[in-house]
Order: sequence, then C-alpha cells, then structure tokens
Amino acid sequence: MSDALWAIIWVGLGCLSSLAYYAIRGSKFPQSSPRILYTESFAFGRSYRDVVSQFCAAARALVITVTEDELWIRPFRAFYVMFLPSLSDLEHRIPKRSITAVRDAPHLLRQGVIVEFTDGKGRHKKIKLGLKNADLFKRALRSETHDT
Repeated sequence: MSDALWAIIWVGLGCLSSLAYYAIRGSKFPQSSPRILYTESFAFGRSYRDVVSQFCAAARALVITVTEDELWIRPFRAFYVMFLPSLSDLEHRIPKRSITAVRDAPHLLRQGVIVEFTDGKGRHKKIKLGLKNADLFKRALRSETHDT
C-alpha cells in the first residue's frame, strides 16, 4: 500500500477512536439547561497549558456559556475529532469560585479576555477567549448566585 493510503487509514482510525472515546465518556455538561446568563457560539480560544495546547487554538469553534454558578467552555461537536479537546485544553466546566482573574487582552478579530482559574486538581490554568461582547461576558461572571 502507498504511504498516502496508510496515512488516510491512520487518520480515519484516530477519528473513529476519539469519537468512540467521547461517546463512551459522555458529556461533562448537563442536558437540562440551568439559568444561562451569557452564551456565545463561534468564539475563539487558546489555552496556555503547554506548547501543544497553544498550537491547537480554536478559531470560531467554541461555545462559551456562563450560568449562575459556572463558566462552560466547550467545542462544537465536530471539534471532538482526533482528541482535539484533550490536546487543546479547551473543554472546561469551571465553578465561578475557582476563577481567580479575568482581564482584557488584545485579540485580532474580537474582544479578547484572559480567564485564569484553578482546576479540580488544584492546577492554575489560563485561557484566552475571543468574544463578540466581552463586557457582557465579564458582567455575567461577576453576577451572584441566586438560591431558590
């Protein structure tokens, strides 16, 4: 077989195995909608976890949601191919109390924001987002939790 055919087979197997992995693992995000304070589709994003995650930035491939208690950063379904959410570090469900800083940052096409937080394992993380309306996003993050 030619090298090109082997490459196609390996890429195909990588795609299938990653889709199977995420189908078995299930979603980190609830199926029922909590009270959503802000949501945006087609956002930009880049994690600063390591060189690989910086290289795997997402351009117009993220859905950003702020609920009363959490910030959700997740890719569109098509982005789950080839383990990209794991490589890019762009799938997070972050309690608001874990967010340590939110600051403006330059971005080419949108309003840039850097979100710093501590993950569930106590590691400090930093993600840059390119949003249509950073002010509404920051206001939603500042809002208090309402107990019912």
